[in-house]
Amino acid sequence: MRSAQNLLEELVTHVQPPSGCAIVLTELRQDSPAARNWTAAAGMLDGDRTRRYQQKLSELLRSDPQIDWGDVPILVADRRKIAHWIHQVE
Repeated sequence: MRSAQNLLEELVTHVQPPSGCAIVLTELRQDSPAARNWTAAAGMLDGDRTRRYQQKLSELLRSDPQIDWGDVPILVADRRKIAHWIHQVE
């Protein structure tokens, strides 16, 4: 099972969001052991990045419906979240 951090890094690397635009994974409560345990959200993306985000997200939801949240601290309402964004370096 892949880690939340690993999956998020793959998504961000593929999408290449603009500087300062976060992509966030949030833990979902599972209705059954086979149900997916995560969802993703992104800030404002242009058309090409939106297309890449939707394509990669669809692929990852099929290939990795469950991820390992073990290294992510609990934040709000017993759900874990992890965010990643690209900073512009000058």
